[in-house]
Amino acid sequence: MGRNHFFLTIKKISGVTPNEYIQEMKMIMARYGLEKQLYKSVKDASISVGYKDVRYFSGLFAQRFGALPSTCLEN
Repeated sequence: MGRNHFFLTIKKISGVTPNEYIQEMKMIMARYGLEKQLYKSVKDASISVGYKDVRYFSGLFAQRFGALPSTCLEN
């Protein structure tokens, strides 16, 4: 199966691209880890799910969940 066929098949089945799916899973893992206090900081969460740039991660997190990741640490 070629790359294009793979991407089209995944999009057809799930409604999202493989990249969007992976990003969603990373955001869910980060939120869970922050809420359960598995991470001591937003930077730790960001690096753990694969984002080196904390600002970029925070922006994606806020866009997805409507709040900055630091709010999860306050609970």
